[in-house]
Amino acid sequence: MELGSREWQALISDGAEQLGITLEAAVPEQFATYAAELAVWNRKINLTAIKAPAEIAIKHFIDSIAALSILPQTGMLLDIGTGGGFPGLPLKIASTELNVTLLDASRKKINFVKHIIRVLQLHATDALQMRIEHFCRQEPFQKRFDIIVSRAFSSLSAFVQQARPLLASQGIMVAFKGRRVDQELEELKAATVNHQGGALTQDACLPELDLQVVRYTLPFLETERALIILKNRC
Repeated sequence: MELGSREWQALISDGAEQLGITLEAAVPEQFATYAAELAVWNRKINLTAIKAPAEIAIKHFIDSIAALSILPQTGMLLDIGTGGGFPGLPLKIASTELNVTLLDASRKKINFVKHIIRVLQLHATDALQMRIEHFCRQEPFQKRFDIIVSRAFSSLSAFVQQARPLLASQGIMVAFKGRRVDQELEELKAATVNHQGGALTQDACLPELDLQVVRYTLPFLETERALIILKNRC
C-alpha cells in the first residue's frame, strides 16, 4: 500500500466507519497530504517511529479521530504534547469548526505542525512551543479551553493536574490510552490535585469531575484502546 494512495484513503474511511464515524470526502485527501509531508519531514527530524503506510493511517489518523463521536463539534480545543500534530490536527481537519491550539516543547515539531497548518490552510488553528508546566500557569490560558486532549502523557494524574487549570466551565478532558488503564485510574482516584497543582486531602481529589472510560478496538489491528473522559461539572 502506498502512503496517501486511494487505497490508503479508503482504509481511513473504512476504519472511521468501523468506529461509527462518517468522514467528509475531502478529509482522507487532506490526511493524505498531511501523511506525505510527515514522511518527508520524518527523514530530517524524529516525528514518528511508525513508518508503514497502513500503520500511519491506523495508529495516527484513525486513532486520533476516535474521539470525534464524544467531542463537541465547536469550541476551543487544546492538544497537549502534540508531537507531529496528533490527535489535534486530524480532529481539526475532520471537525472544521473547532478552534485548535497545538502545544509541544519541541521547536522542530512545532515548526512541522505550523507547516501542515499552512499547507492545508487550516483556519482557527495555532501551534505554540512551550512546556505544559509553564503554559498552564499563564493567566490568559486558564479556564480557556472547552476541550483538552492528549496522547502524550504517560501519567493520567499528571495530565489532569496540568490540564485542569486550563479547562473551561463545563469543559471536557480526554486522554488517549492503551487497554491497560485500570492502574492509572486507581492512581487518579487517589491523586491529590487542585487548580494550582497543590496538595489536598485524598477525599478531595476529583470533586468536580465526572469520569468515564470509553473502550474501543482500533480497526484492522484489533488493538484495544481507551479514552479517559473527564467532564467539568461547574
